[in-house]
Amino acid sequence: MKRTLVLMALLPLLLMGVSCSKNSVPEALVLKSVSSETFTCNGGVGTIEVNRDDVQVETSEPQWLKVQVFESVVLFNVWSNSLPEDRSGKIILSAEGSAPVEVTITQGAFHGINVTPSSLTFSDALQEQSVAVVASGDFSVEFTENPSDIFSYEIVNSNLVKFSVSKAQGRENIAGRAVISLADGSESAVISLYLPKKSVYDYLLGTWEVTGNTSSSRYPMTFKVKESQSSYYVYLDAPGIKDYPFVAEFINGNVKINTGQEMGNDGVTYYNMHFNGPINGQGTYIFNSPGKVAMEAVPVFDEATGRISLSFTDNGQGMGAVARDMVFWCGKKYWSFESNVAGYTNFTLQKSYVE
Repeated sequence: MKRTLVLMALLPLLLMGVSCSKNSVPEALVLKSVSSETFTCNGGVGTIEVNRDDVQVETSEPQWLKVQVFESVVLFNVWSNSLPEDRSGKIILSAEGSAPVEVTITQGAFHGINVTPSSLTFSDALQEQSVAVVASGDFSVEFTENPSDIFSYEIVNSNLVKFSVSKAQGRENIAGRAVISLADGSESAVISLYLPKKSVYDYLLGTWEVTGNTSSSRYPMTFKVKESQSSYYVYLDAPGIKDYPFVAEFINGNVKINTGQEMGNDGVTYYNMHFNGPINGQGTYIFNSPGKVAMEAVPVFDEATGRISLSFTDNGQGMGAVARDMVFWCGKKYWSFESNVAGYTNFTLQKSYVE
């Protein structure tokens, strides 16, 4: 009886021992499948399936061989190879209690030609640009479109081609096309070349002469950049005031001048500009409240003479108040109207432009 009790007491311990013994020996890590171990230079994705879902993974080439694990499946991503030689990397899989398993991924050398960027836009401020070239051999460059031969190129080295434009921006858009090809003719890449026409805003920069003005002033005006493509500083070449500009806006292709502008001062003399004109066709009123009235002009290009003109008239925003005369005054404070500097009525500005 005593011996039976001892055996019964030991039996659970023996069973536990057997159970613990089984859990302490993990299953060996085994590859079940590999979708692909070789890739072209273009790269691609693949999967590795193993027999355990507690697998951990790392890569010997993290720059181009990326790995991620989802339970018992490893997803890997082979990035494109731009090098002229083959390359290989290892995917190392491990799990607790098992020897690691390695899978070698091999990728072929690059064959072909790649260019960056594939499109170049030139301007008067940007007349030279370069294209980076990755090629598996010698290459050549030729133009398939090159109006008036304005585009040219220079092969700087085996990885760089410089393109240039010899013409300034003008009144027309110009497009070209170059092809960079491997010497054996097996691969090529296209480069698009573009010289956009000069913006109207840029054409208006510079000094304008007064060709029409029913008032007596003939002082020229010079347009300079305030905010590119949206506004100008306009300098009147008149005594005293020439360092103090008024502002003209460039809106929807037109030039707009608002009334009521305080132009600047030297601490003693203050300069301002405003418009005079009738209200509902009657009288002459001073409009010096900013934005009360405005004048606008549409740029007109005369292709025969190479000249641009701006004829300023009231733009209608005054609701019956009409801007007729643009006048400039100075005094010991703004709007003191002590001394008239210049005046313009029904005036037109003209300047030449160069193609």
